[in-house]
Amino acid sequence: RKGGEATDQQLFLGWCLADNNLEQPSSFSDLAVGAFVNRPLSTSSQFLLTGQFDHRVNAQAHFVDASNVNLGAAWNWQEGSNGFSLGANTLFAALDREYNRQDVGVTASYMRQASDSVQLSTFIRGGQSRFTDVALSVRDVDQVMYGLSVSKGFSASQLGFSMSANTDETIDAASPFSTDGYSAS
Repeated sequence: RKGGEATDQQLFLGWCLADNNLEQPSSFSDLAVGAFVNRPLSTSSQFLLTGQFDHRVNAQAHFVDASNVNLGAAWNWQEGSNGFSLGANTLFAALDREYNRQDVGVTASYMRQASDSVQLSTFIRGGQSRFTDVALSVRDVDQVMYGLSVSKGFSASQLGFSMSANTDETIDAASPFSTDGYSAS
């Protein structure tokens, strides 16, 4: 910085910003309500239903009031040291009270209790995310995620290791929103 120069808070790269583009304090409210139903089918399997509604409102800003409805169903099976789960969910999202996105996905997972203190698990998930606004349709993606984890329990603690990978393939080949991700923890 050269001496005598100062940055005006209302200037950004030489552009004069309007008051609505400046950081301003604003309060918001958030509400979340959910339900979970567990229906045993036998001694080794159960059917699960979940539902959640959440809404965030900020009266002093636009394009931030978000509403989501998330619905899911799953079947779990457990016998001896093996367990399996198959589930599906859908998310309906609205922004400023206008429906703008739906996500749908299916997840399968397998768990194995290898010993009294070691558990192995793996999962795969496939899904899609679709936007209703034509301008946002460049963000429409088909998704695949998979992973593997192992955990070891001790008398007063647990040690775990997980690896996962995902790919989001856009429907529009020219879209820059295709991504691949990898993680280890």
